[in-house]
Amino acid sequence: RQAHAREPADEFGAQLARTEAMIGEELQHLRNLVSRFSEFATLPRIQPTDVNLAALLPQHLEALATAFDLRYRVACPQEVRVRIDAPLFRQVLANLVRNGIEANPGLAVTFDVALAERDEVVELTVVNDGVPVPAEVRSRMFEPYVSGRNSKDNMGLGLAIVRKIVVEHGGEIRYEERGGKPSVEITMPRLSA
Repeated sequence: RQAHAREPADEFGAQLARTEAMIGEELQHLRNLVSRFSEFATLPRIQPTDVNLAALLPQHLEALATAFDLRYRVACPQEVRVRIDAPLFRQVLANLVRNGIEANPGLAVTFDVALAERDEVVELTVVNDGVPVPAEVRSRMFEPYVSGRNSKDNMGLGLAIVRKIVVEHGGEIRYEERGGKPSVEITMPRLSA
């Protein structure tokens, strides 16, 4: 209003166009925020089925490789039976990959994914050759709204969603560094043969 009252029409028109663009960007940002909050709050109820995770894992990674220009290596036995919701499990992998890539802008990050059976559990380990999680974030990195990156598009929900899905499958998740590389380990109950 003040600009309209004191500025000539052509100058005000330019300012109005800039203001409209800024408001449009902010509205889109707010839509994205609402969508992400909604996704976190309303994750679908898990619908587990018996699957061979050793066969499913490479399929999911191949699909993610296309979406993220992903470089990866997989090490796993031929058969590892678990009871999981395969689409939600794909979300776990996608969020771990996205997090690793976004934490290393401009770098070609390689992921090493390993699957093993131990006692009554299956262990899935996802390691990448990027930078480790900042020390001040590590103890809280699986909590909602916690992130090591400062960006208006980063809500800190990706790893919280991963943790929520893993816990709903009766599993556990933890972070550690292996030889200076960030590593996430997921353990889930395994199916007896």
